Amino acid sequence: MNSHTKLIRIVCLFLVITPILLMVSSTRLSAQENFNVVVSMAKGDLNRDLLADSVVVTQDTIADTSPYRLEIYFAKKGGGYHLNIQTDKAINEQSPNGKDGYRDGYGFSKVTIKRGVIELQCQLIRGYFMHKFRYQNGNFELIGYSYRTMNPLGVSFADFNLSTGVYLGTEEYDDPEQKTTKNREIIKVRPLPKLQDFVPYSNDLY
Repeated sequence: MNSHTKLIRIVCLFLVITPILLMVSSTRLSAQENFNVVVSMAKGDLNRDLLADSVVVTQDTIADTSPYRLEIYFAKKGGGYHLNIQTDKAINEQSPNGKDGYRDGYGFSKVTIKRGVIELQCQLIRGYFMHKFRYQNGNFELIGYSYRTMNPLGVSFADFNLSTGVYLGTEEYDDPEQKTTKNREIIKVRPLPKLQDFVPYSNDLY
């Protein structure tokens, strides 16, 4: 790749990202809030209009609990973006007990977009969990939840497809004499949780 091609790619990337960052910045200024650090961004077509939408996660590093904000911007056909959803509840605070308080080992990892589905990925001390949202019925609805954790006995992991209601849970044990156990259930959740109202782990299922 020659230097001229590299320069063109850099300019194109700048032209794509700059409008989003300017919109995020203007939102901060108008609201006079301190969500001052962009920690993760993802681009992809979310509403099936063949335009690249954007998801931005920012963090308030000044507040004692260091909360996160999730924003979804739909691309406009004439150029630019408009804000579809803004929520401060969909990602747990980094320090729920304050920066000098007890740490629970939770940590936001990143946001991605795969096949039009938003994936919110979070890390645990020994594992991870993920929530998946898809734009349907005029809202972003929770369609999937999965996790993997290590414990003194072995490893636990699960996958919950909220669209179909199929919940698969597995326990693998370090002790070779204990057999792996698998559990399959049908758990119907209706209506599906909407992203603007969603709070992770506000119930026993997700």
